[in-house]
Amino acid sequence: MARHQKMAVIGALAVVLASGWAVHWASPTAHAAVVSEGGAAGVWKGQIELPGMKLDVVVTLQREGEGLGGKIDIPQQGASGLALKDVREEGAEVTFVIEGVPGIPTFVGNLDGATLKGDFTQVGQKFPFSLTRDDQPAFDPAKAMDGFDAWVEKALVDWEVPGLGVAVVADGKVLLSKGYGKRNIESDLPVTPDTLFAIGSSTKAFTTYVLATLVEEGKIGWDKPVVEVWPEFRLSEPDRTRLLTPRDMVTHRSGLPRHDLSWYNSGASRQELVARMAHLDFNYGLREQWQYNNFMFLAAGVLGEQLTGKTWEDNVRERIFTPLGMNNSNFTVDDSQRSPDHALPYDKRDGKITAIPFRNLSQVGPAGSINSSVNDMARWVQVQLGGKLDGNQIMSQAALDELHAPAMIMQSNENRSHVTAVGYGLGWFVDMYRGERRVHHGGNIDGFTALVFFFPSKNFGGVILANRNGTPLPDTVSEEIADRLLQLPSLKLYDTGLSRYKAALAAGKQAEQNLELLRKKDAPPSHALSEYVGEYTHPGYGSMTVAGGDAGAGLTLTYNRMSVSLLPWHFDTFTFGKSEDPAAADFEHTQVLFRSDLEGNISAIEAQLDPSVKPIVFERSGDASLRDPATLEKFVGKYVVREGLTITVTRRDATLIGTVPGQPPYDLDPLQNNTFKVRVLDGYKVRFKVGDDGEVSGLLMIQPGAVFDATREKD
Repeated sequence: MARHQKMAVIGALAVVLASGWAVHWASPTAHAAVVSEGGAAGVWKGQIELPGMKLDVVVTLQREGEGLGGKIDIPQQGASGLALKDVREEGAEVTFVIEGVPGIPTFVGNLDGATLKGDFTQVGQKFPFSLTRDDQPAFDPAKAMDGFDAWVEKALVDWEVPGLGVAVVADGKVLLSKGYGKRNIESDLPVTPDTLFAIGSSTKAFTTYVLATLVEEGKIGWDKPVVEVWPEFRLSEPDRTRLLTPRDMVTHRSGLPRHDLSWYNSGASRQELVARMAHLDFNYGLREQWQYNNFMFLAAGVLGEQLTGKTWEDNVRERIFTPLGMNNSNFTVDDSQRSPDHALPYDKRDGKITAIPFRNLSQVGPAGSINSSVNDMARWVQVQLGGKLDGNQIMSQAALDELHAPAMIMQSNENRSHVTAVGYGLGWFVDMYRGERRVHHGGNIDGFTALVFFFPSKNFGGVILANRNGTPLPDTVSEEIADRLLQLPSLKLYDTGLSRYKAALAAGKQAEQNLELLRKKDAPPSHALSEYVGEYTHPGYGSMTVAGGDAGAGLTLTYNRMSVSLLPWHFDTFTFGKSEDPAAADFEHTQVLFRSDLEGNISAIEAQLDPSVKPIVFERSGDASLRDPATLEKFVGKYVVREGLTITVTRRDATLIGTVPGQPPYDLDPLQNNTFKVRVLDGYKVRFKVGDDGEVSGLLMIQPGAVFDATREKD
C-alpha cells in the first residue's frame, strides 16, 4: 500500500496502473489553478478515445514562475495527482508529459478558446484526446478555513485548554501557522507560531526517519536482525533476541508490553534502561500482536547511535532539524525553558487548571523527548508530503512510502463509524478517515498533548500542539481541519465528543471511589510498620524504597524519584495516597502487596505495574552493611554442625563464601539481620548468631524443612 503508481499500455489500447492495487486520492487543491485569459492554465476535463472505450481525465495546468506545471487525474484507474513535466505553451500548441511513467505518455494539442484537442501517445501508439475548460470555481483551501479562528477560540474554552499552536499545510505550502490562547496563564502570555511545546510520542517518527536514512545508506536493513549490527543487544528470550528486526522494533510487534513504569521518571541512563530490557517479560509472540511500546523505540534510537557513533540527538539534529531548518526545536525541557517563548504544562487538579512541573524525558528521548513549535513542525509535515522542502528533495519518496505503509495490523478500539483502523507503519498510525487514507501520530506527556497528521494522496496535513495534559482537543481540531479541506459536511460530533469526554472523567473518579467496596474492614497489617521499611529491587524495574514507620510515623514509598504516602489498606496490602509530586498523581490508589517468606519476614513487594503481565515482584535488598568487607570479616571462620561436618566461611572481597565438605563453594548474598541467602539454592539461607557484644558465636543453616545449628570453632 502507499506505493508510487506508474502507467503503461496493457495490450495495445488501455492505459492502466502498472503497480497494482495501491490507490491515489485526489488532492483537495488539485483543481485550485487560476484560469488565465486566453491561456492554457486552468482545469481541463475530457477523454482519451481508445478503441472500444473512452478514458476520462482531468488535467490541471497552473502557472509556475515564467512557465507552467500541472498534474493529471484518471478516475477510472483510481489515479490522482500524477505530476506533469515538460509543460509548454507555444502559441496555440500545448504539450505535456506524465512524469515517471513508462512509455513517455505525451499530450500534444491545440488550444482553441475553451477546448484543447490533439493526440496522446505512449510507447509509439497514438490516440485522440479532447478536453474542455472547466468553468467551475476553483476550490480555495484558504477560503475553506474561514471562521476557523473563532471555532478554535470557542473550543479552548469548552475543552478547558490554556493554549494551542496550529499549523496547516496544503499542496506544499503553509496555509496556516498560528497560536491560540495562552502559553502562560499566570503571566498572560499568548501562544505564538514559535511557542515551544513538548510533542511527546510524535517524536517516534523522527526516530524512524533517522533509521530510514541509515537504510538508504546501506548501514542497516529494516528486515535484518538487529544483533547483526548490535551484537550486545539482549532481550529476556534468546530466540527473540536473535530474530528481532528494526521493523519489529518500530511497529510495536515485538511482543513486549509497555512496561512504562520501568523508565518513567527514572534516573537511569539510556544504556541502563536498554539493559533492563533483558529482564522484562513478554506477553505475546514475535509479530503476533500489536501493542504500544516505548522501550523498543528507545532501543531503536540507541541502534542508530550504535551505527553512527553519534547520539540520537546528534543524528536527529544533523539528519532532520538542520536540513529542514527546524532551528527552534530541541530535545530537553531545560532547553525549552531557556527560550523566551515556551508553553507551560498544565493539568486539571482539584477542579482547576494548574501549571505542573516539566518532565525530563531525555533518557527515553527516541520515544518522546522532542520539543517544537508549529512553525518548525509545519516544515516536518511538508517533507512528509512528498519529501520536498523549499524546492529541494530532502527524503526520497520511496523511503517515505516505506515509513507510511502499514506494517502491523491493529485491533481497532474505535467506536466512531467515520474512522477505520488500518495498521501501524514505521512510527506512524495509518487509518481511513471518512474514506480517505490518513497517517498520523499523537503525543502525550506531562502537561502537553500533540498531534501530527496528513492525507498523503490529498496533499495536506497539519500539526496541533496543546499545553494541557491528555486532552482530546487536538484530535477534534484535526478532524475539523480535515472536513474543511476534504470539502465534506461536518458530522457535528463536537458536542457529542465533549460530553463523552466529561462523562469519562466523572466515571473514572467514581471508579476510584468504588475501590472501598473491595476493602476488608478491621484487617490491620500483619507486622509492625517498621518491619516493612527497606529497599526492594527488580532487575528490570529498578528499586523501590520504603521509609518511615518509627514512633508512629506512616510509611513513604519512593520509586523512580517519586514519593507517595503508603497507607494500610487491609492485611499486607497498602495503597498509594496523595503525593506532593505531580508526577505521582496518576499513581494515587495504586495498590501493592508485601510478601512474607517462610519465616514470616517481609521479603518482597508485589505490584501490578503493567496489566499485560504478571505482577512485578521487587525482592527485598540486603542490608548495605553486609556488603562492607570490614563487617563481613567478623563472620569468617569455621562452624561445627556435628562431628565430621564443619562449614567453612571465607571472604572474597565483599562477598562471603560458604563451603561444605564434598560440595562446591557457595556465594552468600546479604539479606537482613545478619542473614545471607545461598545464591544458587533457592530457599537456603545462613543466619549468623551475633551477641550484644558483637561477637559471632555460631550460625543457623536454614533449608526447606530443616534448620541446622552450628557453633563457631574457637581460634
